[in-house]
Amino acid sequence: MANVKTMPAADLIAHLHPHDQPSREHTLAAVAQIRELARYLATVTDHPQDVSKALPAPNVVSDVCLILRDAMPNLAELFQALGARTEQFADSPRLYSYAEDDGDAPPGSAAHYVTQAATKLLAVASTVNTLRTTLDTAGEAGTMFNLRTGA
Repeated sequence: MANVKTMPAADLIAHLHPHDQPSREHTLAAVAQIRELARYLATVTDHPQDVSKALPAPNVVSDVCLILRDAMPNLAELFQALGARTEQFADSPRLYSYAEDDGDAPPGSAAHYVTQAATKLLAVASTVNTLRTTLDTAGEAGTMFNLRTGA
């Protein structure tokens, strides 16, 4: 564990969450780590005293955009998988909605809510793919900066 700070990201993730041992715990932990990494990035890029260290030049901003762009296909696939897995429960007789418990929805409406949720998750996957194109454009534009020549 001494070299955790110097491990490449892929090796660290493989160490923390072995791909050949999927589990609910690993899944939830990975999602929590994504949340914390996003919080870290938002925090260090939102404080004037830290932003010059986190993003010292436009080419670093460009690198951030391009790395995020590279992550987008996997994120889109994740939302597609979440949508497909959710849809698998539409016919489950054990599925019910909280609205049914409150008497606000007719029995059997849980399948309707599941279908709606699956549709929304697939829509998120489409949005992520659009975001990828936008990040690509921003990242590529950032590579045009050359601070040494003032261009």
